[in-house]
Amino acid sequence: MPNNQLTSLIRRLEAATSRLEDIALSVPGFDVANTTGSTARQPNVSDGDQEKNVAENAGQSNLPPILRDFETLSTTHLDAYLEAGKDLDQTITEQAVALATAFKCQRNYLTMTTKAKKPDMNSPSFAELISSMQHALGEVNDIKDSHRGSQYRDHLAMVSEGTGALYWLFEEKPVEYLTEVIGGIQLFGNRIMKDYKDK
Repeated sequence: MPNNQLTSLIRRLEAATSRLEDIALSVPGFDVANTTGSTARQPNVSDGDQEKNVAENAGQSNLPPILRDFETLSTTHLDAYLEAGKDLDQTITEQAVALATAFKCQRNYLTMTTKAKKPDMNSPSFAELISSMQHALGEVNDIKDSHRGSQYRDHLAMVSEGTGALYWLFEEKPVEYLTEVIGGIQLFGNRIMKDYKDK
């Protein structure tokens, strides 16, 4: 990925994080200072060691279980996906970065849920709160739509289909909803495995 594109993505992520923190400051009783711990993957660290580091960091910061699990997911599976994408195609890398941004935004949202009352989901403040995540998810889908002729179109479609899982926040029965999302992911996943079986 060209440096200017990467720099632009980083700036957007920082801006989104800043906006989320500004919104959080307006919520009574929310402490932003407790949400700024770094969970970036450390270089030259194996996945097993990474999981151990995540668990240790989670214990040190006394994260609630939902955030501890989310951190483990993000710093193991998501990071592995980001690394694997670099070896395939620039378009896959761009989509992976957009997805990682969406995960970061959802992590910030989940952090707020442990500190504040449930917001009115029809309120402008809630719409502002989730706008960064929605923008990132929209970008994942846009990348898929604009590369339908790519040899990796099924890969892009599978990831785009899977981003629906991050919308579990709005579901009254998230488990049932996620079961449906997984079905869509498997459709493309099975197609990819069939196409690449002998490659």
